[in-house]
Parts: sequence; C-alpha cells; structure tokens
Amino acid sequence: MSQPPSGAHHPRPPAAPAPGAGRAAPPPDDLFAGSAAPPDEDSPNRTRNLLACGGCLLLALLLAAGLFLGYQWITPDEGSYKHPETPTAEQSEAPAEAEQPSEEEPAEEVSPAPEGAQELSALVSPSGNIHCTLSGDDVSCSLEEHFLENNTGGECTEDAPFAVRVGAEGEPQLDCGQSVASGDAAELAYGESAKNGNVACTSESSGMTCWNTRTGTGFTVAKDTYETF
Repeated sequence: MSQPPSGAHHPRPPAAPAPGAGRAAPPPDDLFAGSAAPPDEDSPNRTRNLLACGGCLLLALLLAAGLFLGYQWITPDEGSYKHPETPTAEQSEAPAEAEQPSEEEPAEEVSPAPEGAQELSALVSPSGNIHCTLSGDDVSCSLEEHFLENNTGGECTEDAPFAVRVGAEGEPQLDCGQSVASGDAAELAYGESAKNGNVACTSESSGMTCWNTRTGTGFTVAKDTYETF
C-alpha cells in the first residue's frame, strides 16, 4: 500500500463555528451619533427676537390705527357724523342782539337838509325880523313885525309876535303871541341853510322856509306872507 508523498498537504476539516457566531452583533450605541444634528445654541435667542419683533409690529399697528381714528375725529369726511359743538353764551345771545333794531340808526329822510347846511340851534334872518329855533324834530319861527293878521283869520294880531312851529307829526301849528328871539342866534345869510336834528331851514330874501326832514312837512314865512306845506 502506497503512502502519500511526504511533502503533500492534507486538507484541514472546516473549523466549527464559535458559539454565538450565528447571531448578528447588536449595533453600537453611537452608530447614528455622527449623523445627528448638533444642538442649536442660538434657538432661544432667535425665539426671543421673533417675539420682540412681533410685539413691535403689533404696537406699530395699534399706534397707526389710533392716529387714523384721531385724524378722522378731528377732520371728519363730508357727509360723516360731526360731533355737535356747544355754543358759547356770546354765540347764543348773538342772534337776539342782531334782531334788535339799532336805536341810533337814522330814519330815512323824506326831504334832507341841503348840502353844506350849517349846524345851528338858533338863527336870525339878515333883516333881523325872523327868528327861528331848531331842536330834534321841532322847528319854530317868530316875526316881531308882520302884516299877517288877515292871513290868520285874526288869530295873530299885528301888535303881537307871529309864531309858527312844526314837529314830527301833524301839520304846522300857529303859536302867535310867543317869540323865539334869542341873543345867541346866528345870522343865516340869504341863500344859506341850517340844520339841527331832524329839521332844517333855508334863508331867502323872500322869506324863511323851515321843515322836518323826516316828514317833509314845513312852512314859509315872511313879513307879509305865511304858507304851509
């Protein structure tokens, strides 16, 4: 029986598996440690910043809304509701005062005094025979010498002064026997006029004419003439 050559290698039988080799080994605890994201250290700061910005934005919106509403209140649009204003005492009394007519307002003159009339309260004609007084609504004239007895139906005799007056109402009235002569009377030249209050007179060589400027009623007198209008 031949023996294998001395240098030949004999195959080794396969080694038996070690105990527990058939089970997979558990993964190490830090297998996914390298893939996990590192913790963000700025997250709390970012959150605080976002909250702060949100608060600022909300405050800005509230401020803008307040300004808009305030502007609408101060200057309301046309047709919108307007807050009623309480009138002051002076504004409340103004209409009542406006309705009251002014006592100083002059009444319309029917026959005003001629332009350039002098302001006189007592005057005398250049002849010195006709004296007149002017005051308010009344004007009176008297003559020391006259021939008007027949013109007055004997009411004014030739031995007493002739006098006539006109006021704010009615026709001229005779007032014979009364003289209005005054030492303070100013001479009113022929062709000149005088006024005082609501009466006026014009001196002419033919006589003296006086009247109430509001009513236009008056008279003309001379030594031998007496007329009313």
